Amino acid sequence: MLTALSSSKFFTKLDLAQAYQQLTLDDETAEVLTVNTIKGLYKVKRLPFGISVAPWVFQRVIDTLLAGVPGVKAYLDDILISGCNAEEHAERLETVLSRLQKAQLRVNKDKCEFHQTSIEFLGHRIDDSGVHPSRSKTDAIQQAPAPASKKELQAFLGLLNFYSSFLKGRTEAAEPLYRLLDHDHEWKWTGEHQRAFERLKNLLSSDAVLVPYDCKRPLILCCDASPVGVGAVLAHRADDGKEQPIAYASRTLGVSERNYAQIDREGLAVVFGVKKFHQYLAGREFSDNRPQAVTRPV
Repeated sequence: MLTALSSSKFFTKLDLAQAYQQLTLDDETAEVLTVNTIKGLYKVKRLPFGISVAPWVFQRVIDTLLAGVPGVKAYLDDILISGCNAEEHAERLETVLSRLQKAQLRVNKDKCEFHQTSIEFLGHRIDDSGVHPSRSKTDAIQQAPAPASKKELQAFLGLLNFYSSFLKGRTEAAEPLYRLLDHDHEWKWTGEHQRAFERLKNLLSSDAVLVPYDCKRPLILCCDASPVGVGAVLAHRADDGKEQPIAYASRTLGVSERNYAQIDREGLAVVFGVKKFHQYLAGREFSDNRPQAVTRPV
């Protein structure tokens, strides 16, 4: 999704009113979705909420409708239109609105935002510098109290996982907390866990930024390994030589993997990074460091 935002400076977010219920059903589908009540049988005329396949059906309809329009991404009833300049943005917006009108789909104008230089979309803040975590979400994480049970700790780690692409060194920082979640580990919150908890909160800030992937710019894949985890960061190199991160990724090592020699853990980190970012790396030559480069071409 970030790829479509490369070099964008203007944004519009559209909200489709009543989402699924704008889609009419044919007679055969309506027959299947007939509702049996004490007052008789009722056939629905529009796609209702609560049907397990409804999100998939709605997403397919919207994707098909907007196919071929550059700089446009949709997630269910939210549509994001981006442009590198005001003219390009206006042209794309007009195209999208025209297609929605022909499909007889209505937007909720009170929830739409037009011609913005910074916009919130799917829990992220997007502007011309890249993608940032939502300030309201980062504030909630910063203000979160220490968990009092395994369930609360799982909820906190789950919230952090949503922003895992922004968190450099997340796995290593969270390792004491993951150990606390082991089934055979008794719940006991110690100073080590509190320090890990605070460190994780400090990793995420509203100032964190990821740049959109641009196929025309050179890529850098940096991989590293520690005794407890492996990590990778995919980045672009800017014109001034600075590295601009596209995404971070990491995972903890298994019991047997922790017995690997350091050179083998480094190799495992390379494999992890390549698999994690394979859609960006396919067809490119790369290596994360000289020792691994001479081990075997990737």
